[in-house]
Amino acid sequence: LEEDLAWSSAAKRALGEKVKDDPRLLKKTLQRKRKEKEKSAKEWARRNELQASAQAERQRVRAERIAKHKEEKGKGKGKSKGKSKGGKKPKVARAGFEGRGKRL
Repeated sequence: LEEDLAWSSAAKRALGEKVKDDPRLLKKTLQRKRKEKEKSAKEWARRNELQASAQAERQRVRAERIAKHKEEKGKGKGKSKGKSKGGKKPKVARAGFEGRGKRL
């Protein structure tokens, strides 16, 4: 098997093709790819962490604003002591045909 591989790589070299069978270079390439993958994973984790903290901050601000709005809305409830607005207002007939019954 090794002899077949050696002969095939020798034939490829004779034809001018590049043969990538140097164990030292292959090992370096694997290490480089592994490091790139680790670096990418770290960056991705950092990005996710930043996104989660930003989302939590937005939710906190939103909750504060809603609470403030409720508080302001509650202040105005018992404020007016003037005229009381009693019941429904009578409907005012407007010019035109709307709201009239059919005339036979």
